[in-house]
Amino acid sequence: MNVWCKGEPDGSRYAVTKKGWIDSCSFEYWLKEMFIPATAHLNRPVLLIMDG
Repeated sequence: MNVWCKGEPDGSRYAVTKKGWIDSCSFEYWLKEMFIPATAHLNRPVLLIMDG
């Protein structure tokens, strides 16, 4: 995982799961800690489309 983290933009976050796919815990973290704060300043609705 250290290889993934070289030269990343400020504020980047990384996570892994046992099966390699996103799970409900990692999705909830991403949604609450990354997506919502990153879009909260927008003065219009935001549509999030997920596949999987």
